[in-house]
Amino acid sequence: MKQSARYISIINDERSQEMAQRINDILVGQKKFRDKGYSALLLSKDLRTNTRYVSVSLRKSFGMNYCQYVNQLRVEEAKAMLQTPEMDDMSMEDVSDMVGFATRQSFQTTFMRLVGISPLKYRKQRD
Repeated sequence: MKQSARYISIINDERSQEMAQRINDILVGQKKFRDKGYSALLLSKDLRTNTRYVSVSLRKSFGMNYCQYVNQLRVEEAKAMLQTPEMDDMSMEDVSDMVGFATRQSFQTTFMRLVGISPLKYRKQRD
């Protein structure tokens, strides 16, 4: 724990914010969060840095780790899809797949944890 706290202090806030912007450019701008196989390691390679630096930047800028941040992005995308009437014919499995979850169960569990209700109930709230 001491080592990670020390490592966090090595990256100043300005550099951390710059890295967070670059991370968002890739994850959000290029929609890499939808790619099931896109990992923190691949992100760090795209950023030409190491995973520790990416991790520290995410923790400082967003207060979460890589998986938590990617899952948050996926759930936000799913929420937008579930609120779009044109997507009503899509199954939850299709939505789960489109936003990048490996399984429908992980989608359901993560959605419930972050939103507080199931994706199906969220969709029905619109009506």
